[in-house]
Amino acid sequence: MGLFGKSFEEKVNDAVEAVTRMNLGVRDLRAVVDGKVVTLEGQADSFEIKGRVIQEFNKLVNTENTLNKIRIPAPQAAPAA
Repeated sequence: MGLFGKSFEEKVNDAVEAVTRMNLGVRDLRAVVDGKVVTLEGQADSFEIKGRVIQEFNKLVNTENTLNKIRIPAPQAAPAA
């Protein structure tokens, strides 16, 4: 903990934990911090979930920029008949 409260990385980690607890449909959510820029990574089932995750994260942490690298898996092809 910094002299004036939590460090930026601690705030980011707390926000990642809070968003994960929201059960929005994101898996393996993690953050990579580079200065005041945060890159969110993980997997989501849809673009809507991906957008909601970054929206909720940004409500909790003030960053210079938040990059959204949450992946959406490609749909699985149906087996040939």
